Amino acid sequence: LLEARAKLRAALELRDSAAGRALWRRLSRHPRLWRAVTPAIVYSVAFSADGQHVAAASQGRVVYVFERDTRAIRILRGHRDQVFAVAYAPDGTLASGSLDGEVRVWPRAGPSRLIGKHAAAVRALAFARAGKLLLSAGSDGKLRLFARGSGGGDSFVAGRVVGGEGGPLLALAVDAQAGVVAAAGAGQRVRLWRMSTLLSADSAPKPEAVLETSALVHALAFGREGPQRRLAVGLSDGRLLVYGRGGAAASAAGAAGAAAAASRWLRLRTLRGHHGSVRALAYDPRGAGTLASGGVGGQLLLWSSGGRARRAASCDAAVYGVAFDPSGDRIVAGGADRQVRLLDPRRVARERSLPPHQGAVNGVAFSIGRAAAQLASGGSDHTVRLWDARSGRQLRVLRGHEDRVSEVAYSPDGKLLASASWDRTVRLWDAASGAALRTLSAHSGAVRALVFHPTRALLATGARDGLLRLFRSDSGVLVRALRGHVGPIAEVAFSPDGKLVASAGHDRTVRLWRVPADKPPAASRRAGDGALAVLSGHSGRVFGLAFARDGKTIYSSSFDGSVRAWTLARGGRLVAASRTLLSGAGRLYRLALGPRGEALYVAAADGTARRIELGAGKLPRVRVVARHHGEVNDLVIDAAHGLATASDDGSLRRWRADGSARWRGVMMLAQPTLLLSHEGWRDLGRAAPTAPATGWARYAARTARLGAASGEHVCLVGNDQRVSLWRRREVRADQPLASLAVAHAVDDVLAASSGCLVLARGRLQLLSPAGGMREIARGVSAMASAPGRTLLVAGERSVSRLDERGGRVGARITVAGRVSALAAVGEEIVIGYADGSLERRAPSSVARRGGASFEGVPASAVTRLIAGPSQTIVAGFADGTVAMWRLAGGARLERALLHGEVRWLLRAGHDLFAVSALGDSLRWDLSAFDLDRCALLRELWKRVPVVWDAGQPRRRGVPRGHRCAEGAR
Repeated sequence: LLEARAKLRAALELRDSAAGRALWRRLSRHPRLWRAVTPAIVYSVAFSADGQHVAAASQGRVVYVFERDTRAIRILRGHRDQVFAVAYAPDGTLASGSLDGEVRVWPRAGPSRLIGKHAAAVRALAFARAGKLLLSAGSDGKLRLFARGSGGGDSFVAGRVVGGEGGPLLALAVDAQAGVVAAAGAGQRVRLWRMSTLLSADSAPKPEAVLETSALVHALAFGREGPQRRLAVGLSDGRLLVYGRGGAAASAAGAAGAAAAASRWLRLRTLRGHHGSVRALAYDPRGAGTLASGGVGGQLLLWSSGGRARRAASCDAAVYGVAFDPSGDRIVAGGADRQVRLLDPRRVARERSLPPHQGAVNGVAFSIGRAAAQLASGGSDHTVRLWDARSGRQLRVLRGHEDRVSEVAYSPDGKLLASASWDRTVRLWDAASGAALRTLSAHSGAVRALVFHPTRALLATGARDGLLRLFRSDSGVLVRALRGHVGPIAEVAFSPDGKLVASAGHDRTVRLWRVPADKPPAASRRAGDGALAVLSGHSGRVFGLAFARDGKTIYSSSFDGSVRAWTLARGGRLVAASRTLLSGAGRLYRLALGPRGEALYVAAADGTARRIELGAGKLPRVRVVARHHGEVNDLVIDAAHGLATASDDGSLRRWRADGSARWRGVMMLAQPTLLLSHEGWRDLGRAAPTAPATGWARYAARTARLGAASGEHVCLVGNDQRVSLWRRREVRADQPLASLAVAHAVDDVLAASSGCLVLARGRLQLLSPAGGMREIARGVSAMASAPGRTLLVAGERSVSRLDERGGRVGARITVAGRVSALAAVGEEIVIGYADGSLERRAPSSVARRGGASFEGVPASAVTRLIAGPSQTIVAGFADGTVAMWRLAGGARLERALLHGEVRWLLRAGHDLFAVSALGDSLRWDLSAFDLDRCALLRELWKRVPVVWDAGQPRRRGVPRGHRCAEGAR
């Protein structure tokens, strides 16, 4: 990125371009400024007092010193063992400590000097008293003090040694302003001393406070939240403890304890977010309370003073060191991936984080019984993703598989998550932390299915090699491999009592097997025959299985379009021929039994999920309960959390019993940019909860599934298909101006000065304030507002511009293909098609406009179009893609991905907002396209002080003689 920024600066100095501006928009918002790969693990990092240099302690027995702007490197040699700690003094003197216990200081020039030695590794270093004092903490449990000699420079004299921790010291921090020292380690406590106490003549200086932590302490950091002092403590169990002393801590203690609390350290909050031990901490020196933390899980997090975390970087291995520069505008981090990263914390997660699956979602599972329910999904992008079931927000991405993930499952106690993949493995994860636990690699083909035993620590898997395997889920030991299917196994299921396991295959059969003992003889682990029953009758691949709650019936779904019920006797023998519950439904995938056993739910290739009611002697009633834009691959149903579905369209969705979506975006408003979703009203500009104080806003939050607003009117569509028209500015009105039920599901709605324009099954109608509904046009596939209170309407063969009463304005534009989105851009019209293509048309043109096509469009229907800045067009697609193109030439400038089809695009000032039908959103700052050239270059010169010269970054100021140079220095 350093090279890219430097080269882009040179390119834009020579010539302005939309592509260059797009690249600058991305680079200027990327938090990483540069990274350097070193030969060995980096254990500690530090910034010099002037912020111009970064020091890194290396496992390779050296200290690396990087120039901040150019990444130029200097290597300091002198240690004879791994270097664990570094620290800078205000005058630029550098201290380092190593595994063999040596403490060395390095002047600005010249060799290092050995000033002291611990009996074991030096774990942490810190300067105090304006660099006149150096403290070191060691694995020998000692805290050592070194005083700078009267001559200054690198002359230090060994002073007091403080011990008695009862174990290795692992962390050290100094609050220079308050004169407090903290040290901690294996003793599961933090000791705090006044600096004056450590420097006193007392032979055994007593700490002013001892904080018990109940876990090993690996990191400490002092900081401020405004005037209040803070101490952060990083623990081996992944927790972060924040302590305070003074006003805020006294208030937290209550009135009775306020006086005592003012002089005592009190725990203010516990922060959770790391997957394993917290190894590095640093506070923003500006006093806003921002805390950076790194841990063994590879996370580098930024915490606000309120305890909210943002991901600053995802590292490939443990983060061992983190530090802010004196301005607070830079963070440096280093760790087990051998990299040193320089980051801009102001650019962290400003627009969006954790994009959804890129490609099909193949498997879904609920974590049943968790206090905060989670969903897990597995996708064709090789990832497993964890989601908050209530909000729909993505929590975590689990990586490790090397091919598509076909199915996921939680253990009955919710502690384990298993994922099956086409890479021939099953991976087991800790459900709470996301940590990888073990990999099961006994399969010789893609693993298509898996399921946990209801009561025992067993996991059943089905693979392309035709074998049903049983593993111990607590150890990964293979218990049995069962052969019988001819071809791949598509699904497996345990009976409710756990005595039987069923498998379904491409050979059109269902096989039943007796579950063996946990520890069979070694010989029985070999593959062998022995199915209790083979259920034949399907004429296509069997993909779904579900046992009835009493275990006496097993249900199957197939590519032949049928769902069958098979009655079983005790022991798994077939009693009667199968009964067909559903037929002629096209390819059917996985099955799920309703929580009370009252219904079956089946995933289908036609993009639906169906509910089949079960009951003795009744013809099953079937209805559609979910719809996607692609094949539905998997589903799961839970009594408390309802139905969830996974689809080829890349989305994971939740549904109510009536078929309405639980995760949904309802409407967007401009000025301010408000979004109404399943989480309520939210200001996208500030990400803060807020709601218009109107009757229609309250009504929308209760019942609407779709809405639109103009300056005068608001149009809302309820789950009952009733369309209501409201005055937008009317605060007191609790009733709409007009309300009518529509016969068919509403596909789109627009608010206009004349009322609500409603599109349902190709019919475009106008609901007027008087309460009447009038048809405007038929055969309509898309509509959009246009200048002059006109409307763009796409029919089967043409696009027309209509006034709000339905009268045509101007000539028709002929089209070839189904139009799915429209936008007026200046004097032109941009047309989006259901096949994903885009084209520009002049209002009077009959034939398609010639010229370059738009590059990189997805093979997914265009759902929304809006004019972008500087002769660009922004498009949203059914697969969640949001992208921006130049109108001239069709070059793609920006791209992102939302979860769910794009429902709204809105420009507000320099920002573009995009929202999906599932309530997912993004915000693009497009100011780089709006700045004049000189303003853009002045920003570049300020933020990129280097150019790329002869393969190296070199510092360079504003170029002399450039027409934009005046006023830039």
